[in-house]
Amino acid sequence: MNWIPLLLLPLIALIFLIPPLFQKRVEKWDVPEARIEALEEKKRMLVVAIREFDFDFDTGKLSLEDYEEQRARFKTELAEVIRKLKEEEGRVG
Repeated sequence: MNWIPLLLLPLIALIFLIPPLFQKRVEKWDVPEARIEALEEKKRMLVVAIREFDFDFDTGKLSLEDYEEQRARFKTELAEVIRKLKEEEGRVG
């Protein structure tokens, strides 16, 4: 008689644990507002990075070649983020 609760406990646990495994989950990136928020944050980070990079160049910490190369990369990435951001905002609005 004491073994019945021991068998029921795992069965009850399975009843509660298995159904969520088959439900469709909404990923963070499935929500347009979350994508826009993430892109805006990345845009802010890139703008700050470019400003800090400019400051480092102005203080002589970087060579002209390194500065121009890396700044071009930052600007290209920033342009891509802005393009994606406009695309997402167009979908929502």
